[in-house]
Amino acid sequence: MVKIIKILSRFYLKNFENKEIECRIHPNPSHSDYVSYIKRDVLFPQIQPHDSITVFVEIDVAVETVTTNVGELLPPLANSEKVLSSNMLSLLEDEKHTDFKIRAGKMEFKVHKSILAARSPVFCAMLTHENTEESRTGIMNITDVDGPVIKEMLKYIYSGYYSEEHDLAEDLLIAADKYRLDELKQHCERTLMKGIKFDNACQLLILGDIYCAKNLKENAVRFIQRHPSDITTTEGWQAILRDHNALVTDIVRSFDKSLPSTIGPEKPTVSSSSLPSSSTPQI
Repeated sequence: MVKIIKILSRFYLKNFENKEIECRIHPNPSHSDYVSYIKRDVLFPQIQPHDSITVFVEIDVAVETVTTNVGELLPPLANSEKVLSSNMLSLLEDEKHTDFKIRAGKMEFKVHKSILAARSPVFCAMLTHENTEESRTGIMNITDVDGPVIKEMLKYIYSGYYSEEHDLAEDLLIAADKYRLDELKQHCERTLMKGIKFDNACQLLILGDIYCAKNLKENAVRFIQRHPSDITTTEGWQAILRDHNALVTDIVRSFDKSLPSTIGPEKPTVSSSSLPSSSTPQI
C-alpha cells in the first residue's frame, strides 16, 4: 500500500515563443493566491502580438510504501462453529423434519434418527437393525433416565453445548455412559470434580467406579487421601465400607504410592573388623 507523505506544486507561465515568463511567488504559502503572480505591465509585452499565454503546473508527490498484513484488510468472519451449533439446536427445538420420538417420563422429544446415529454408537446400532422395537415403531421409551436429563443430553447431541453450571451432572454422566457419549461424560466429570466436598467425595468415588469415570475416581481418591479424618466420619464412607469394599483397597494403595520412595529394606552393615587390613597383603 502506498502512503502519500507530501505534495509540492509549482505554477509558471510561458509566452507564445515557449519561453518562461518570470513570476513572483507569494511569500505566504497559506495565502489563497500564493501561486505565481506577475504585474500587467510586465506580462502584456511578453504575450503580444498573439495575445496567448500558457499556464503550466508541476506537482511533486512524495510517497512511501507501507506493508500491510492482508488479514488486517479482510472483514472478520463469523464463528462458524458457534453458528452451526445454534442452527443445530434450532433444528431440535423447532422439531422440523423429525422422524423419531423419544419418551422419558412425561416428556416427549421429536428428533432425527440420522443425527442420533451419527453422535452415539448405541443409537446407531439401535436404529440400524430393523428387528429392534425402536426401529420398527419409531418410538423409544426410556424408563431409567428422567426427562430433563434426556433433554440436556439431546441438546448436547445436537449442538455440542454443555453448561457446567447445572445440578444434573451426576445423572447426565450416567446417561452419557449408557449411550457412549464420551465427550459429554468428560464434561460431567469436570463439573463434578470442581464441586467435590467432604460430604460427597465418597459418593463421587462410587459413581466414578461404577461408570468407569477414571478421572473422577482418581480425583475423589486423592481428595479422600488428603482429608482422611474428615471423610471417614461421613455416611458416604460407611456406604463404601458396607457395599464397596474394593474401593477401600484402592484408597489404601493410593496411600502406599504416596509414601517417600526412600523407604526400603535396611541395608546390611559390615563391621570394620571383618574387612581385610590395608597393610597386610591378601593372598
